[in-house]
Amino acid sequence: MDRLLTTSELFREKFREPEWLSRFRRRSLDLFATLPVEVSQLYVRHHEAPQLDGESILKMLRLEDGREVPQRFKPLQESENEPVVIHVGSHPAHLHLPKKLERQGVKMISIPEAITRYPELLEQLFSNKLASSENDKYAALNNGLFSSGVFINIPENAEIDEAFRLVWTLDKPEEAVFSQVIVRAEPSSRASIIEESYGPLNDGGRAILSVVTELYLGEGAQVKYASMQNLGEDVVHLANRVVSTGKDSSLTWVGALIGGSSSRVKIDSRLDGDGSRVNDLEIVFGGDSQAFDLTSNLIHTGIGTQGRVLAKGVVKDAARSIFKGIIGIESKAKNTSAYLAEHAMVLSSEARAYAIPGLEISSNEVKATHSASVAQIGEEQVYYLTARGIPESEARKMIAMSFFEPVVSEIDVSEVRWGIRYLLEKKWLPREEAESLTPEQLVELYVEPEEAGKPIEDIFGRHYKYR
Repeated sequence: MDRLLTTSELFREKFREPEWLSRFRRRSLDLFATLPVEVSQLYVRHHEAPQLDGESILKMLRLEDGREVPQRFKPLQESENEPVVIHVGSHPAHLHLPKKLERQGVKMISIPEAITRYPELLEQLFSNKLASSENDKYAALNNGLFSSGVFINIPENAEIDEAFRLVWTLDKPEEAVFSQVIVRAEPSSRASIIEESYGPLNDGGRAILSVVTELYLGEGAQVKYASMQNLGEDVVHLANRVVSTGKDSSLTWVGALIGGSSSRVKIDSRLDGDGSRVNDLEIVFGGDSQAFDLTSNLIHTGIGTQGRVLAKGVVKDAARSIFKGIIGIESKAKNTSAYLAEHAMVLSSEARAYAIPGLEISSNEVKATHSASVAQIGEEQVYYLTARGIPESEARKMIAMSFFEPVVSEIDVSEVRWGIRYLLEKKWLPREEAESLTPEQLVELYVEPEEAGKPIEDIFGRHYKYR
């Protein structure tokens, strides 16, 4: 661990980083060495977060440049109209911002370049980090070791129709990748961002991917941020996603956790601006011996804010999942509306799932709702479908996929919606069948709500209320 603490000098030499950033890195790594895996007293006995050894991380830390974009991402690399960043390992191998967006004042540059070009702004952001090293062990690790990432700034009143595509792909085993994403959406702006993680490691070597994402929403800004994780079976996945909302702004988080050996994701939605709104939709599908630890917190500090979280998970084989989250309403946050729901479906006797929502309310004149459930597939549902000629295996798949579909249908970015369906379908199938599945084959399996002539159901129900 002592050697890990000295890596700040390595970054300073390679990237010519300012002294304030070296101090920030050293402080973060010191906190990583001392903080427990779970800082919340509510969850000290409930976590699936991986134990990471400092010496092993140091051996896996590579700062190599010049890697080629893998063949499967060449069409995305050749796209002229999409804003795209493709990270290969620890290096952004391709970054493209269309001229049209440049003329609108949009900025999209690497984090190291942003630190050089906007030193005062970046020092201010790092001095008041949303993903604080003091509050989370794995955020501290990333803050100490990040070497790549992207800075996006959406100017005031800009409405961006093209979705920003941020891709991470791991092409080598025994590598640890630490990246950061910082997005500033200025007042009355609108944008959609899709984050994708891939990394099929066929030779069995372990890898680590850690991404810290921070969103700053100005007054009236509207942002949709989707994250799809389909990493290889030997990859440890760590993610921290944090937002600070401005007055009357809105954010929709969408997360899909499919791959990796162990995933630990923490989401903090800070509703600071009066009248701001956050919707968070999360999906987990685990198989084999995968482990997922997902926390989604709503922290209400502004007046008249609305926060809603829905997490749904399916675990089979010997997979494990834990859903956690707190609705926190501070004393000044009057007229708050909050909803937190965590539901899991267990498909085998060896699989395990836990759902642990909580409330911390310091104000009156609020509405807070939470619910949780862990259940198996109902045999009467299976019987109903098999009695109509559907094979039992297909019946169980239909029930599991329909468990996810109310969440997937809420996603109004078509590309994300169909991408998640494709990953879920592949995860269900045996490996040899999954390899031959194409996205086009799904078109006949799903009917969109608008095609059926039905409005999308409001999946944020009303169960327990605190008034």
